[in-house]
Amino acid sequence: MKIEIISTKRESRLEKALKDAEEINKEFEAEERRKVFETKKKLVFEQKRIVNKKQTLKNQSLDDKIEPGLVVAAGNEIYCVEPGRKILVAERPHWVKTLCVYKGRLLDGGCYNVIYNTLKKKKVAERPDDIIALCVYKNRLYDGGCYNAVYDTFKKKIVAERLIIPVYALCVYEGRLLDGSHKVIYDTFKNKIVAERPGSVLALCVYKDRLFDGGDKAVYDTFNNKIVAERPDWVKTLCVHNGRLFDGVCKAVYDTFNDKDGNNPLWIFDKKVKAMASVPVALWEKLARKGKVVK
Repeated sequence: MKIEIISTKRESRLEKALKDAEEINKEFEAEERRKVFETKKKLVFEQKRIVNKKQTLKNQSLDDKIEPGLVVAAGNEIYCVEPGRKILVAERPHWVKTLCVYKGRLLDGGCYNVIYNTLKKKKVAERPDDIIALCVYKNRLYDGGCYNAVYDTFKKKIVAERLIIPVYALCVYEGRLLDGSHKVIYDTFKNKIVAERPGSVLALCVYKDRLFDGGDKAVYDTFNNKIVAERPDWVKTLCVHNGRLFDGVCKAVYDTFNDKDGNNPLWIFDKKVKAMASVPVALWEKLARKGKVVK
């Protein structure tokens, strides 16, 4: 009887020892997995840091090649920008939504229902609602906006209507005037849909003979239906300057093809970027001279 009790106790102690060893082994394996995970995490972080540093150095190098001529509208303010510098040149009573060069003059329009000669702050046209897009086509100025139509600006004539939906963007491509609206791009004068998107088309631009559009967190190569850059928020404006495509998102301007993931903005503003334009250097310098440098 005593032998059986001793044997049972030994078996019990052995089972406990095995269980303890198993628990220790599990804890050891868990600790090893955690260490491996932390090591991998550090490696990934370091790789990203190196990539970002390389991208930053690349952007700094590219920044040096950005010539004067780029104008950016952020909130109700208009800036001349160049690497490391922003010059406030004009302010409006509300958001500036569009910028355009017409016959050597920079024009701006927005939520103040007026198109201004930016340099002179001279009113050149009025609309019943927000002016969101300006574009020159066959030497004539056209505008679109929350009045759900495209106008021949100075003739004050509607050339296309979009029913309940605003016109967000205008652009000339392959001899046609195109307009961007909710989920579609139209051939303006034919009222024909030429491309579709899952969300609103807020920006249109031609770069290297291809059409690009911006909207819900991306820039698209329009007719290849391909995303070329991803962004953290809506792409509100696109502009070609100095042989490069730029996009405006939230409060920042990005070099579209040199920053496809949106990690290294070129300029950051206090207000949301809504419009950009590339203007002749002489006009840019005139604007800059009347402005003030801001941080």
